[in-house]
Amino acid sequence: MLNKNLCPAFLFLFLVACQPPTIKHEVDVKPIHITIDVNVKIDKELDKLFDETKTSTMSDEEKHHIETLVEKGDATITDRGYFEYSGKDQYNEELVNKENRSLKNEYQIIADKEKVSIGVVEKSAAKKMKQVYRSGAASYANEPSKEVDELSPGGKYYALIIGIAQYKHYPILDTPINDAMEVKKILKDVYGFETIMLLDDQATRSNIISSLSYLRKKLYYGDSLIIYYAGHGELVKEKAYWLPIDAQEDDWSNWIFVETITAILKSSAASHVLVVSDSCYSGAFRKGAVNTTLSGSANNYYIKKMLNKKSRILLSSGGKEPVVDAGESGHSVFANAFITGLTEIDKEVFTVDELFVNWIREPVAGNAKQTPANESIEDSGHEGGTFIFFKKNLGD
Repeated sequence: MLNKNLCPAFLFLFLVACQPPTIKHEVDVKPIHITIDVNVKIDKELDKLFDETKTSTMSDEEKHHIETLVEKGDATITDRGYFEYSGKDQYNEELVNKENRSLKNEYQIIADKEKVSIGVVEKSAAKKMKQVYRSGAASYANEPSKEVDELSPGGKYYALIIGIAQYKHYPILDTPINDAMEVKKILKDVYGFETIMLLDDQATRSNIISSLSYLRKKLYYGDSLIIYYAGHGELVKEKAYWLPIDAQEDDWSNWIFVETITAILKSSAASHVLVVSDSCYSGAFRKGAVNTTLSGSANNYYIKKMLNKKSRILLSSGGKEPVVDAGESGHSVFANAFITGLTEIDKEVFTVDELFVNWIREPVAGNAKQTPANESIEDSGHEGGTFIFFKKNLGD
């Protein structure tokens, strides 16, 4: 028993001393937040790389070509974020290998930036590719093929058709008037285009530019436009020009610099524009990437996808070379192939790529010393789509 006379202060100290000692436990806390931050940064970098609205690692046309390979099952996406080609076509294999090299370089840049191994980036990239990239009929995640039963034009179709033969200061040409008149007839009667036609004396520089400006203001989102030109062309220091009826060899004031046309196309609200140029040096038009998709057949889902992407396409009769002003049925070689394709193709809806592959490329290159081309137009507002033709009965 404690003595009642003990000092209270002593009693307090005694009780405190009897308390069990406090033990401090070390807690192992892993810096999970650091790993998460790194993954978030990697995802953001991959979002930029695989953004559908950009062409970060390849041109639009190359991208669409690989999409087609995936759609057909000829290419797949590996678990490391690369494409694997299973076909035997050398061009396809080279394109896929080229893209894989580009992707590996991009992955390494991200890995170095975030101080992680490239394997970490590749694993995230594989998931991102399957989420983001889409082809015309299947996703990069190999979704089942889809078909769209009904298609209709998104807007109205217009054509500006220019044909010049009776030049005042340049050699007279034989076929442009016949070509222009037949193209107008087919586009109007078979495809339902509203047309403006400028022939010979009507096709002055002023009238051509005024007509382009009128159509720029008239067309809205969803509308489509063909600009068809048959006449002389010139090439000066790698720059291409169209020559109106009033053009003079020693005075460039009435020449039309093709980049002027490009600027008008860029400012137009129209969804799709196809420039069909049948003139010397037409391939020197301010062009972008060559269309490597070149599909001989496109399904409806792919076409619907392309309708939603803005396009500015050049279909030219040749490259940086003179072209032939003669051919069959009173038309140039190129115009004859273009007209025949539009007339005889047995599809109600088709792309300019199908028209080029099946009706223009070989017939023109095989019958004249010129090589036609199908390509996007540089700095024109092209966003990866293509020009779609609808036969008239579908638009009614």
